[in-house]
Amino acid sequence: MRPQPDFLHEFVPGDSRQTLLLLHGTGGNERDLLPLGRELDPSASLLSPRGKILESGMPRFFRRLAEGVFDLEDLKTRTNELADFVAAAVGHYKLDADHIVGVGYSNGANIAASVLLQDPIIPPSEAQRLVELLRRAGAEVTIRFFNAGHGLTSSEVEAAAQWLNDLKPSGTRR
Repeated sequence: MRPQPDFLHEFVPGDSRQTLLLLHGTGGNERDLLPLGRELDPSASLLSPRGKILESGMPRFFRRLAEGVFDLEDLKTRTNELADFVAAAVGHYKLDADHIVGVGYSNGANIAASVLLQDPIIPPSEAQRLVELLRRAGAEVTIRFFNAGHGLTSSEVEAAAQWLNDLKPSGTRR
């Protein structure tokens, strides 16, 4: 027996292999982004969960401590919970896991990014898409790929230390 998706959600089957994971902003619900999803890709399946956290009665995907201040422990917990939901939905609705695209608005975009960052195995193409997204937002991004598994290697640690050292102002480098 397959696990059932455990979020209140809407699922709209599509005609293609692609599924849009629609993640609403604070105060939204599982129906808010369905019209946008259909506009973005008329043939995609749409999977739209409702955030489980309430803030002043408004659904969100994770808690925050104040405006713009995330509760990082809750974010981590809720990120894993959302990833588990997506995995269950893939089995339940027989979706193609390699063709799920996150579409998030505000709080939904934050948790979509968190899911990408928490996934223990991210294909290089997905990492590159995240880099491009961050660069378009004005971030300066350095990316390095290593031929390694999920654990950190000494060469990765050395490269990260060198990168951090290169960021230091002149005269303070080790």
